[in-house]
Amino acid sequence: IGGGSTEVIYGSSKNILFSHSYQIGAVSLTEQFVRSDPPHQNEIVKIKNEIRDVFHKTLETIPTGIHTIAVAGTPTSLAGIKLRLSTYEEIKVDNSNLTNNDLEMFIEYFMSRPNKELLKENPVFLAGREDVILAGTIILSELMKLLKINLVTVSTKGIRYGLVVDHLFNYSK
Repeated sequence: IGGGSTEVIYGSSKNILFSHSYQIGAVSLTEQFVRSDPPHQNEIVKIKNEIRDVFHKTLETIPTGIHTIAVAGTPTSLAGIKLRLSTYEEIKVDNSNLTNNDLEMFIEYFMSRPNKELLKENPVFLAGREDVILAGTIILSELMKLLKINLVTVSTKGIRYGLVVDHLFNYSK
């Protein structure tokens, strides 16, 4: 989940079976739909509707309930907050889990506070993203609902890390 796009990749240990970059992200959704701080319920409904409209058809090709890994700033920030870390500790964030219930609690929490308060309460994880964390959280939550996933594993490694590993693996053959 990025600022302007969200990448969905599905596959096995040997093949990528589905890969698509959707032009919808935490920043773009916030800029398009959020006008108040904290956001009004009708703004959240518009964000959710947009996410469902963008993802629902193409995600029908991905099996539901599969093991899922979430990367980038939104899931790692959420994991750090969930773990109540006072500093970013990659070793604790990496391989931690986020559930549907966690995401629903985060959505309620982010909706109930102005950005300044969110930043004050979570400076390590929300600095520079306090205004867009809600939209990123909703993207992850809605994707999990569409794919009938109850839990995601958070990775601190990211897509570029995977590309390097893939390159090294293929180079060594």
